[in-house]
Amino acid sequence: MAPGAEVTARREALAVRLREPEFRREIAAGLAGADTAYDLGGGHPLVGRLVPDLRLVVGGRRTRLAALLRDARPLLLDLTGEAAAPHAGAAAPWRDRVTVVAARSHDRNAPPALLIRPDGYVAWAASAPGDPAGLPEALTRWFGAPR
Repeated sequence: MAPGAEVTARREALAVRLREPEFRREIAAGLAGADTAYDLGGGHPLVGRLVPDLRLVVGGRRTRLAALLRDARPLLLDLTGEAAAPHAGAAAPWRDRVTVVAARSHDRNAPPALLIRPDGYVAWAASAPGDPAGLPEALTRWFGAPR
């Protein structure tokens, strides 16, 4: 902030970098805390990260993932759009604590299913459609023993 050639040079260099969309995204993620990743058990690259606010279709209606997280409950989001999918079946013993929603997303990078903690961090993500491998362990780790 002080005057001088060195400060002016840094200010100009920062102005150039701020024209780059990727740099702006990095700055915004850092300010929002969305660049923080926690060790939540590994697996999919989204595990341990703040879930992106996906645009979804649930029951034929458009919504955003943020709207589904408003009640501050754990959420198993099955993006295959099938309410009877294997992910939902594997989560049945936790239904008293975990909301299960079948949805569709147009985001090609979204995994087939996500287990999202109430704070918005991804606790588990499916590696393939219909493959609930690791889901019971993640549910137990974060939300207790099945009933």
